[in-house]
Amino acid sequence: MKSRTDKASAADLPRRGRLLILCLAAALPLAMLLSLCLGRYPLSPSAAFGALFAPEQSGTTADIVRLIRLPRVCAAALCGAALSSAGLLFQLVFHHPMATPDLLGTSSGASFGAALGLLCGWSTAAVTVSGFAAGLLSVIPVILTAGKYRGRGTVTLILTGLVTGSLFSGAVSCIKLLADESNRLPAITYWLMGSLSGIRVPDVWNIAAVILPVSVLMLLIRYRLNLLDLNDDEAASLGTRIRLLRFACMLAAALLTAASVSVCGVIGWVGLFIPNLCRALSGEDTRTLLPCTMLAGGLFLLLADDVSRTLLVAEIPLGILTAAIGAPLFLVLYLKGRYAE
Repeated sequence: MKSRTDKASAADLPRRGRLLILCLAAALPLAMLLSLCLGRYPLSPSAAFGALFAPEQSGTTADIVRLIRLPRVCAAALCGAALSSAGLLFQLVFHHPMATPDLLGTSSGASFGAALGLLCGWSTAAVTVSGFAAGLLSVIPVILTAGKYRGRGTVTLILTGLVTGSLFSGAVSCIKLLADESNRLPAITYWLMGSLSGIRVPDVWNIAAVILPVSVLMLLIRYRLNLLDLNDDEAASLGTRIRLLRFACMLAAALLTAASVSVCGVIGWVGLFIPNLCRALSGEDTRTLLPCTMLAGGLFLLLADDVSRTLLVAEIPLGILTAAIGAPLFLVLYLKGRYAE
């Protein structure tokens, strides 16, 4: 990855990034409000807004908006922001634009936890907790490796993540083999393809309790993320504990990924395509790149979910849809050379 100091004018890129942040900050809440009108039971904007902002209103419309669509819309925005920012953090830590949120095996671990909960017939809340806990458990080998082989580069960490992810992926395959073909197996398979169809209000509060604090912390230190381009000696000369910063970024990315995957399943390409798109539009300065990535990720997954539940009679799994949209667009970015290798 090219150094951010080698990019075009320091005055132009932050200005462009700030403009992009303003546009995305205006577009995201507007898209969330309009998404409340979409679905099998279409609503007019006035009806949706009335059900949302009039607490005394009751009936079918109010239940649809408050209990079904609003949690789903909020979860889409939160998970999109979490996955995209997790991808960006891994790309910054490992100095490569192809890094993704599942690089350290977190997605596979969370998938195993959720699949185990579905196999055992646990409640939705228990499945979410199991997925989140297993996602964090998958990071422990990477943390231990980082402590034992300190100073040996990132290759060891990546290999540890790949091994951990492979082990959990094999465990998921074993669970699918043991699952009842008429009931459990279809539920596990559909969950692994990614969906927000089962999101309810408690689920939103659960993931918000993880995603919001971690996201706010990353935003507060976003100016320091530019220092991840430096080696240990250069960072030390500036008074920055770069190893601690890298560890904090990896832990934050793992938390964001585990929280998202535990409720919406495996949704690919958001953490790869969105950070690279925002890098091409706003530049490499993390002061603007990180908030742009969060907002764009939330907007992208929200719009993808709208298409998922309205395009066909049967709902399209989000993992399929994001791959169909993100893969070709990422290829266009690659062919145009819009990101630095």
